[in-house]
Amino acid sequence: MGKKRRGTSRYFFAFFGIIIILIGLYAGLRFVFAHWELFTVSNIEIEGTVNIEEDFIMTMSREFIGQNLFSISQDDIDKRLHNIVRIKNAKLSRKLPGTLKLSVTERRGKFYIKADNGSLYPIDEEQIILDNANFYLNETGPIISTTIPEEQISIGKTPQDPFVDLVYDIFSTIDNLDNTFIETISEIYQKDGDICLVENNSGYRVMLEDDNVKEKIRQYLFLSRQRFIDRGYTVDLRFSNQLIIRREDK
Repeated sequence: MGKKRRGTSRYFFAFFGIIIILIGLYAGLRFVFAHWELFTVSNIEIEGTVNIEEDFIMTMSREFIGQNLFSISQDDIDKRLHNIVRIKNAKLSRKLPGTLKLSVTERRGKFYIKADNGSLYPIDEEQIILDNANFYLNETGPIISTTIPEEQISIGKTPQDPFVDLVYDIFSTIDNLDNTFIETISEIYQKDGDICLVENNSGYRVMLEDDNVKEKIRQYLFLSRQRFIDRGYTVDLRFSNQLIIRREDK
């Protein structure tokens, strides 16, 4: 006697029928909410700002006042604020019945890049160049001295400079070892192909190569915590298995 065929197909159609009904209910409710005057935006809340004035974002977002809360999408927010270079993203959420909430993540300077004429521009962790109309107290990162002509610096773009790329690669390695190390450095520049770091407090130099960075910085951190190094000295980390401290000729 042959086996009876099980009626699995009816469960399959029932499952998809339920899915279609749920999608229809969601679409129907969203349509109702998007046309219900109860959910008219009367207030905008902004959180997460550090350097950007809330009033500035409020001014840029005023067009949403009077619109239906559920008719506003994340794409609408992105299109409205995408030209503000210091806003990395602004996440939309809703507080019923009529409050639109924007949770802002700012771009903040990690370094400054110095152009060939001495002008300084903050640059964030993704190498995006930020505006320098204001210098903020919480943006105190090291200066990367470059030979980039100022006319080639574009706000909102990344600098096309191999030395800047090298510095980011090196500090990516260092940050994984000690993410406070960057606070001890005031300037980074290149001399005869070597990377020179200027210590923030005393002003001595640290010379570094991009080879075996983690181990060399580990040795340097141990040394710097054990003894005071004065201005006029250089800590040379370019040699394998040794760390050299020497006084520079005046």
